[in-house]
Amino acid sequence: MQVYKIFFEVDSYQFLLPLDLRWIERFPFDGARYEGKWEPPIAPVRQPRKKAPDIWSLFNDATFGLNAKAMELLKPVLPGSEFLPVEVQGKTVHFVNLPFVDCLDQTKSTFDRKIMVRVMKPVFDRKKLTLSAFRIHEQPRGPLYVTEGAFPEREEFKKIVDANKLTGVYFVPIWPKKK
Repeated sequence: MQVYKIFFEVDSYQFLLPLDLRWIERFPFDGARYEGKWEPPIAPVRQPRKKAPDIWSLFNDATFGLNAKAMELLKPVLPGSEFLPVEVQGKTVHFVNLPFVDCLDQTKSTFDRKIMVRVMKPVFDRKKLTLSAFRIHEQPRGPLYVTEGAFPEREEFKKIVDANKLTGVYFVPIWPKKK
């Protein structure tokens, strides 16, 4: 089993950047639910000459957007998530508000607590990993994590992305560290 951090390919694909930074303060994707309060951002496409990705960046680490193809493939493996619509180039992209999983081993992980809590070396408790895509309480605004091999009896986010060659993200293994 492996845990990966999600990164966005903003150098290779289009991405969105909200014009009004106050919008990010109102919708920080920090664990709050937005049902009934959601207002899509005014966020023009950046790098319009590049290809549109299947998985969009809103230029932060706290959420990602799914085009129609990615939504159809990935929604079933994102239980507990909110799917928030944003119009992008005449099509709907759903930004995903992932749930938290309380899965860090607090005694083995290392933290930097100077200004905000920052997880320097995450160590996950395998028994507490219940979702294949998640965020952790210690860093509510990201990064986002995915697993591979944690749930052999069901589909996982990373497997689906890889098998269907979905674009816009890549994964860096962070736990357990290879020796």
